[in-house]
Amino acid sequence: MKLSSAVTAVLVLSSMFLAACGQGTSATAASMSVASTGAAAAAATGTASAGTAAPAAPAAPAAPAAPAAASPSPSAAGALGAQAAAASSGTASLSISGSATTVTFAVAYQGTPTFVRVGIDSDQSGSTGYPLGTTGADYLIENGFLYRYAGSGGSWAWSLIKTVALSKANGVATWTVARSDIGSPAGITAVGNYDSVDSVPVSYTLQAASGGGSSGGTGSTGTRNALLWPFAATSIWNMPIGAGASYVASGLHFTPTPNSTEYWYDMPQSDHERIVLTPSAPLTDVYINNVGWSGGDRCVQQGALFFQAPIPAAYVVPNSTGNNGAAILLADGLTLVQTQPFTRCAGYSYGTSMQVPYSLALWEYNLQTGDGRLGAHGGSNLSTLGGTIRMGELRPGTQMLHALKINLDSATSLGLCTGKFSACFTWPAATADSYAANAGNGYGAATGNTNSAMKMGSLLAIPASVNIGTIGLQSVPGRMLAWTLQNYGAYIVDSRGSPGFDLAIEDGAAGSKAAEFQADYGFPFDGRLGYMTLTGSTGQPTPQARWVSDIRLIIDNLRVVSNNSPTTVGGGGTPLQPLAPVFQ
Repeated sequence: MKLSSAVTAVLVLSSMFLAACGQGTSATAASMSVASTGAAAAAATGTASAGTAAPAAPAAPAAPAAPAAASPSPSAAGALGAQAAAASSGTASLSISGSATTVTFAVAYQGTPTFVRVGIDSDQSGSTGYPLGTTGADYLIENGFLYRYAGSGGSWAWSLIKTVALSKANGVATWTVARSDIGSPAGITAVGNYDSVDSVPVSYTLQAASGGGSSGGTGSTGTRNALLWPFAATSIWNMPIGAGASYVASGLHFTPTPNSTEYWYDMPQSDHERIVLTPSAPLTDVYINNVGWSGGDRCVQQGALFFQAPIPAAYVVPNSTGNNGAAILLADGLTLVQTQPFTRCAGYSYGTSMQVPYSLALWEYNLQTGDGRLGAHGGSNLSTLGGTIRMGELRPGTQMLHALKINLDSATSLGLCTGKFSACFTWPAATADSYAANAGNGYGAATGNTNSAMKMGSLLAIPASVNIGTIGLQSVPGRMLAWTLQNYGAYIVDSRGSPGFDLAIEDGAAGSKAAEFQADYGFPFDGRLGYMTLTGSTGQPTPQARWVSDIRLIIDNLRVVSNNSPTTVGGGGTPLQPLAPVFQ
């Protein structure tokens, strides 16, 4: 098929998308990523497996002459049909992010596909454009070209609009197009494709003002549920990074070629937050137990009644030496209390904790009006609830619109503060580990780290100048995590005992985020640095290898927001994202 340079061309494109690609659930989010990975994804999401052979394109009239690169090869449809059996075991995923003037699409692919595409439904109507299941593609990006649908009744007819820059790296194809080139829509639905493998449809709402997209009901014009998205809009956990943020080096780096010791570095590891937001559950006694982290029995009552709170009878937190910071909502449905280390052993009618804090009121917050700053992270006294990756977040088709929490190896990753305890932490942290300023075993002592910007409480973020679509991210959750870390950042809240990288996740009465992640993606949340070298039977990196590789890459791109302060949360200036909306 060819295109005349003197007339508007009508292109008949090669076979592209599955007729069944409308199966699966669309979602709207600030940076959407949805994977379709054969039977495993179908089991996890309830959608049809991607990779089914695409139907042959309908017969079409010849088009005028044009440079061959401007349109698919005339034999493309047959070639795709022949490749369908091999492609059916592949994986396709689509990520979308945007600004006031542009939209960026990223399609993850496997192998060396002839074609990589995005079909864009700009009016979000299945009755217009080329039919893709329940959607209709009004525009098409294929390789380095952008087309407008010029057919009717499902014919494969397209007009070339312009060339677009295509970037390919580490199995991800990325394009950025002007919103005006696709009709300046307020929202879109799109399907990613390579050869005969499709993603599920992804819906995305674009912002009228500067900043990225937002999920339906999660932008400044929507509402939010305090149980799922708590605290005031100006809380450190809800404030986006600002356009005025200043970034300095963090010094964080992990080698991409780990030796036998580095292989086992946690990358990432989950720090489990015991979140219990069930105000109608039975009132449960929580007694003082002073075993702490000694390895003794946390199950048994040792002291007086500490407090009472509604906790489901079936909720169990076994005896361990974990941090087990707890955030528990009282019966009024608004007051949050926090403590650690919380335990509620099987067969016991009560729970236990150390008397931390000595007065519950110190870490008590109203779920809607409180700033939620402080809580049961002993290394900083920062929140248990705020900054946690919650149930329902980091899932295909969602996005996290809040800051996160990380734990680092303080002996290597934080700066020396020997002899001056107040220099070991920075706002919003209220303290540091008791040993932080010690000579020999304090912060930074293992490596002589002189980076004074790296303290307990420092805010880390990927600078806004970094194009996260082109740095080589390979996994759906990795791209989603990078977006959140660029737009909201993460606070250093605690120390871990060896080199690695921890993220705080929910493990509470509503369920286990780790289990939800495993079900969604088919591999564990927790990994090791060396796992990024794992390959499958085809020699390609495994899905977990891509996730771990993304974590390492994200860490390399983190910087310290050096001007984060009580008056310039996130660095100040225009927020990169809308503020959290009002409560329902």
